[in-house]
Amino acid sequence: MSDIALSTMWAIGQFERLADFFHAGKALGFTHFELNHGVDSAMLEGLSLNGCITSVHEPCPADVSMGTLKARNWLVSALDEDERRRGVVAVQRSIDLAHELGAGAIIVHPGRVDVDPELEFRLVALYRQGKAGGPEYAAALPWRPNPLPSACASNCRRRPRWRGQTRFCTWAFPC
Repeated sequence: MSDIALSTMWAIGQFERLADFFHAGKALGFTHFELNHGVDSAMLEGLSLNGCITSVHEPCPADVSMGTLKARNWLVSALDEDERRRGVVAVQRSIDLAHELGAGAIIVHPGRVDVDPELEFRLVALYRQGKAGGPEYAAALPWRPNPLPSACASNCRRRPRWRGQTRFCTWAFPC
């Protein structure tokens, strides 16, 4: 196929054994795979993965349930020292696994931002009404946008750019 890697996220709940997933992926033409955060140490036992893993998605191996991971704030950016230390340990384990398997990349989510979905809906509605950048849009923002230098403002085009799964809207001001 190509150097595109298939994530083991597709294996969770679909295959009884991770080895079956790799076999099916190879049958489809995939030669590279990503180990995601739903893979635990027991799933990796006995597998020969050297050379086919291109990336490891922290926390992998995840030896606690997904529910526990979601309920805890075990992130390297956590304000609580114990939670932060657990986050550091999780990242270290993922780095160690990536090194052991020869993976060239590790995906780390160092923190999270809890966003009010109603704010997003309000901002999108205002944008679609052509009010982005106007006073009504600015008033809806929970922060004050940085003003542009006056010499630059007249030459800039405002364009929304959507980033990430949470669809944060940021503004680009190309001058």
